[in-house]
Amino acid sequence: MIQISFELPDESLMSFNGSEDRAGSEIRMAAAAKYYELGQLSSGAAAGLAGIPRALFLTRLVDYGVDTFDTDEVEMKKETRLASSYLRHLTPAVLAPDRSALLDS
Repeated sequence: MIQISFELPDESLMSFNGSEDRAGSEIRMAAAAKYYELGQLSSGAAAGLAGIPRALFLTRLVDYGVDTFDTDEVEMKKETRLASSYLRHLTPAVLAPDRSALLDS
């Protein structure tokens, strides 16, 4: 893993409520969103850059004005095949869990 550091002016830190940790997280997310938008990173790689799970990354893109579903037809068909394959391998209990155990407690 590579660590990159840079100086951030004090007045810029104010926009992050003075939190260095928050500034780092937000700057990583902004960079990840931009590189994803430019097509330079996949959603998984961009989520890794942001330091968050892919699903959370995709939901946060709206905060940066980035279209989450900017996929072409070929990519959409691939994703559909992958999802279908995944769903076929799930057991019925995973797809429709028995909620009676929750009602008994």
